[in-house]
Amino acid sequence: MAGLGCARQLHNLFKQHGDLLAKLGLEEPNVIVLEGRSRIGGRVYSRSLQVQPRHRHPEFHQSRCIAEMGGMVVTGFDRGNPMNVLIRGQLGLGYHALLSTATIYDIDGNPVDAKRDRMVEDLFNECLDRVSKYKFKVPLPKIIEGNRDYIDQRRDLPSEGHQTIASVEENAAAQKQHARRFDDVEAVERQISEQSQFAPATPNLVRERETTCEGREMPAIKRFSQAHQPPNKPATMTAALKLKTLGWKLKPGVGEEQDIDLDPAASVPGTTLGSVVEDAIRQFGDLVDLSAQDFRLLNWHIANLEYSNAVNHDRLSLFGWDIDAGNEWEGKHSMIIGGYQSVPRGLMLCPTPLHVRKQMVVKKVSYGGPDGASLPGICKAHKSPVVIEFEDGSTFDADYVVNTIPLGVLKHGDVEFDPPLPQWKLGPITRLGYGVLNKIILTYRQPFWDTNRDIFGVLREPDNRFSLDQEQYAKHRGRMFQWFNVTKTTGVPCLIALMAGDAALDAEKDSNDKLIAEATSVLQSVFGAQNVPEPIEAVVTRWASDRFSRGSYSSAGPAMQLDDYDAMARPVGRHLHFAGEHTIGTHPATVHGAYLSGLRAASEIFEELVGPIKVPVPLFTPKRSVMRTTKRKLTLDEERATASNGSSGSNNANSGGNTPNDARASVRRRPEVPELRVEEHTLKQPAGRRQQPPRLDDSPYELFSEANYQRASKICEQSRRPGKGPPTPEEVRAVTSKMWRKASIEERLPYAEEASERSDKYEALVQKLLREA
Repeated sequence: MAGLGCARQLHNLFKQHGDLLAKLGLEEPNVIVLEGRSRIGGRVYSRSLQVQPRHRHPEFHQSRCIAEMGGMVVTGFDRGNPMNVLIRGQLGLGYHALLSTATIYDIDGNPVDAKRDRMVEDLFNECLDRVSKYKFKVPLPKIIEGNRDYIDQRRDLPSEGHQTIASVEENAAAQKQHARRFDDVEAVERQISEQSQFAPATPNLVRERETTCEGREMPAIKRFSQAHQPPNKPATMTAALKLKTLGWKLKPGVGEEQDIDLDPAASVPGTTLGSVVEDAIRQFGDLVDLSAQDFRLLNWHIANLEYSNAVNHDRLSLFGWDIDAGNEWEGKHSMIIGGYQSVPRGLMLCPTPLHVRKQMVVKKVSYGGPDGASLPGICKAHKSPVVIEFEDGSTFDADYVVNTIPLGVLKHGDVEFDPPLPQWKLGPITRLGYGVLNKIILTYRQPFWDTNRDIFGVLREPDNRFSLDQEQYAKHRGRMFQWFNVTKTTGVPCLIALMAGDAALDAEKDSNDKLIAEATSVLQSVFGAQNVPEPIEAVVTRWASDRFSRGSYSSAGPAMQLDDYDAMARPVGRHLHFAGEHTIGTHPATVHGAYLSGLRAASEIFEELVGPIKVPVPLFTPKRSVMRTTKRKLTLDEERATASNGSSGSNNANSGGNTPNDARASVRRRPEVPELRVEEHTLKQPAGRRQQPPRLDDSPYELFSEANYQRASKICEQSRRPGKGPPTPEEVRAVTSKMWRKASIEERLPYAEEASERSDKYEALVQKLLREA
């Protein structure tokens, strides 16, 4: 995705700005993609199934049934995800919105009690909240919550005086200056920090089980954690009191004032997220009684976390494990019907095919070094700044190279760089983590599971099923702990089992027969041995053994430094650039992150060639200028219409259509005529014209704001000076935002449920419309 995204962007830039190249005396550069595999897509791979059934799922209209071997989930289309433009806009691909609710089954095949499940989940989130205070202190951007409806409609607010970032900074500076007189700067800074979060947080309030979907692409654990405690904010309750509020019964002799202390575990040299989380679980176990089932549930959540990072949590940085928090997209998570590989295939072919050379296995990259000096060794015979050598002995000269080789391959040292990469680049390569997630894909003739659910979970037990020793759960907790029903996107009845953490590494060594037999046994324990047949086809992934990837995606290694992802993104010299999911700290380990990194590298190369693209200022023509231009054009059209009428010899004042008003009306009707004809023609078609159903507000905050508008307005009126007039909508919105932040989870829940119902209803109407079409 990074390489194809970069190549497509460069190709488009060179076509669009050919005049700039011509002015500089440059020919349009050739953009060539060198692919080591015999296919495109890298770790986005939709493999064709060998058994292609005669009768496919009714919603599946693709030519082949596939199995998603790698990336498979789009993590929400809303609020900026570039996959929205690619998938729904440019490529027009079909997709299936996943239902995030899921059932978790215990080892006996029975669903876990919902109340107990929620209590254990809250306990695990409390562990993460306590651990989060040790994370890197990433500076938060200043955010002002605007009116999203006006933003979406590209309209200005109807009144002035609304809050701006500049006004926030001025107020903050004034408060600090005032505080210095009273030697209380720290207190005011804390107050400013609390007041500066104007954007209303919308935590996940769904009561049913919600699960992750693709690596770090659906971090439900993070969303629940953020719902409890903002990042880097210490807990305000003692551990015992917090557990009691979550429904736990304290052990005899344990008082509400008792707390846990994670500082000793966090201060040990080489400490990791896993070691501190395990210590938190141990200390919480001293406050409440944890059963074997509680340990199974806790370790299901740990496996979920390990799935998000493709590595055992004991190999994650305590300080940077959640470095991308706050950058998630919004909207329902979805899967592409017919396979996610359709996206890189579309990048390669649309609108015109890119120049892609496959099976070009790179052995060595010789470049000019960090200072762009002349090339040593073999490159003396070449005029180009970069020379690439391949395993078959051939070479390729290039002016610029974008290196999208996966981090696992860089760690493995499969590609030689001459001269060697500088230490500031080698350090992050060593420190960043890189793990593996594997899948077991099973297809059947008929589904035996609940086809209305997209995800279900299964608890795993240690060798001693009644063990209360946390260490004994690590080996098995990630083995087929989460299952995806992908029938609607694959085309045949199909389940995908995930292997996360240590289990993913074990899958590299276990035989296919052993893994398929174990997967069948797990399904039989849930759905009954008599209901689960042998699969008609099975596929097992082994990404760590793939020489072109050496794993699945990057993570925050124990020794990671805060700027390691940024260092990975920096070019070495002028001619060697880097892209890939391991080069973007805001969206690591994701498909969209890889694509965005490719766009960034394309921008770097284009600016290196022709300089920065000049953005028109202002970007949009001011409204007054538009009105003046429109009026001048209208006057000219009127004059032409009048002259035309005059030249026809029709000078009778009583004849129709000769007055200035008639001429003006005639001119204004002209643009409407083609539109009316098109609409009339469309309505006469057999299928008729189907209007997309109107979308209702599906934001919990917006529903809360609407319901409490009058209450917030009264609060504003009470706090205003006499004679100042009624409060503006922006002032009322600021009050409802504060009310939303102060509202408890129980108060927010009805609005979250109503928002979810509205979203589901809208999605159902859209799907119905698509089926009818």
